[in-house]
Amino acid sequence: MAQHWTPEQIDHEKQILTNQLMTKSGRFAIFVLRTYRYIAWECQNNHSNWCYADRISGRHLLAYVYNGPADHMGREVVEDAKDKLKKMGYIAYRKEDGRWKLYIKKEIDFCDIRQYVTDTPEDPDFFDRVYQYLLQSGIKIYTYPKTCWNCHQSTDIYTYFLSRQLEEELGKEYAPQYHARVNLRLYERVGLGSLEKLDVYLSHLYPQIQKRYSREMDRYYHMCCCSHCGAHQGINFTVYRPEALMENKVALDEMIDRVIDIRDVGIDKKFIKRMY
Repeated sequence: MAQHWTPEQIDHEKQILTNQLMTKSGRFAIFVLRTYRYIAWECQNNHSNWCYADRISGRHLLAYVYNGPADHMGREVVEDAKDKLKKMGYIAYRKEDGRWKLYIKKEIDFCDIRQYVTDTPEDPDFFDRVYQYLLQSGIKIYTYPKTCWNCHQSTDIYTYFLSRQLEEELGKEYAPQYHARVNLRLYERVGLGSLEKLDVYLSHLYPQIQKRYSREMDRYYHMCCCSHCGAHQGINFTVYRPEALMENKVALDEMIDRVIDIRDVGIDKKFIKRMY
């Protein structure tokens, strides 16, 4: 696999792609963005920030990237787009158990991807309704017990389940994952470890919320740690697949620990848009 570029090379490539988007002088920048979005979808479908690399190939990928039939250079163009994303540090490959995994390392930062790859509602009042609801109701922080994988003692998990909160209060079309991909229905996608600004705020309220490295996710993010042994309890089994909740069918409102005023966190409409 190709190596990363230097910061100077990355900045130069970002400028090239940005100019192409602004001047509409070519299609490759759009292909890069749509390739990234397809990879992100597959990762979300895997309830993680990685997917198997062989999922990012074939006619479905080409049809999405080209928004229709691809030309005879289609496969080569998409491979070039993946190579660019890798060299710029947006994606990374890792081989495990004889199979390549493809990781999303960071969000696209040289443009607003939603300006060019539309997956969110066209309703101009959509985000204002979400913002006004959160302004009035706040973000609910839930707590529930989980058996630590390391010491096997019960420890408290603290997290937000913003996808579920918005879906129950405003309707399923307001759950962020509803817009990610047709028929993609994660249990809770937006929770502790998803929104950095909120996670930092919560880490000051709950000492057991700490920023740790996860080998499975191959990144640092905020997560709950066991109150007994300190072992981290990662996002996979506390947010994406909270088995204790799925098995016991516990009503979320019975687990509310506190409600966060979004003004205290600095969450605005621009921040909300990035969730979708």
